[in-house]
Amino acid sequence: MAGRTGENDKGFWEQEEIVVTHERLLKEMGYSWDDPGLLPDRWWETGHSQKYIDEICRVIKADIGSASFWALKDPRMCRLLPLWQQVFARLGVTPLYLHIFRNPLEVAASLQHRDEIPRPLALLLWFQHNLEAVQNSAGSPRRFLTFPQLLDHGESRLLHIFQEWELSAHVKGMTDDPDESPFLNSLLHHHQVPDSELMTDQDVPHLVKDLYQILLEAAASGKEPASEKLDHIVQQYQQAISLLMPWTGLSDQLRALLEKRDARIAELAPALKNAQHYVRARERDIEELNRQIEALGETIKTLQMNSN
Repeated sequence: MAGRTGENDKGFWEQEEIVVTHERLLKEMGYSWDDPGLLPDRWWETGHSQKYIDEICRVIKADIGSASFWALKDPRMCRLLPLWQQVFARLGVTPLYLHIFRNPLEVAASLQHRDEIPRPLALLLWFQHNLEAVQNSAGSPRRFLTFPQLLDHGESRLLHIFQEWELSAHVKGMTDDPDESPFLNSLLHHHQVPDSELMTDQDVPHLVKDLYQILLEAAASGKEPASEKLDHIVQQYQQAISLLMPWTGLSDQLRALLEKRDARIAELAPALKNAQHYVRARERDIEELNRQIEALGETIKTLQMNSN
């Protein structure tokens, strides 16, 4: 997918058919990529999810062919990973996860600029996507990279990771020379926010800060995220969810009412359009009648003058 100047200048690098499939899957479940609601329990085992596994497998086979090494990128995969793990199993693929994350305030600024998403919602989306990605990819080979690490000598870092995974033979055109990274560079880093600003911002939830810190430590060490700290975050998040569930239900009811209202508006739109046409036609008739009345008045005046 093509990029936009100032926003993913060199492209979003998402397979368009996969993105469209993800969007249809979420919509069928009553969600969208920017919906912070919890997905249904074990949603990936439902009948409608299984048909998407079939569809994704067809897309992958058509797009990848017989390639033994390929990559996919779409933020929606963070939440949809349980379904993708079934795709990998069916295709006989061993997944390797490269978790690239960014300062939450930078993500919030980007989403505000591109989609007008309020900062609190953007921070929640950042938290959910990253937490679910960490949880759902556990147990598989993975590495964590910060966004600045990717842009600063990123090709060298990626090459080292691929060498650890014994994939260097599949990677061509990449260099481990830190001074040669023609594609990735720090000029692509928009909406920059220092980590210190995030950590001192009183309006950023501590769960967001804590998860970001855990990811930073994993990226710096090249090791797995600290499990005890991560478990503590999950526990706090689940407690918060239990408090918010009644309000989530109310939100769903309001959303359903809004959808019903929008459907009714759409249903009435043709009648309203016809009524507007009718009113304009009657206004033209009235204007014509007023002209005729004015003309008759002038005629009456003339007749009266002649009779005198």
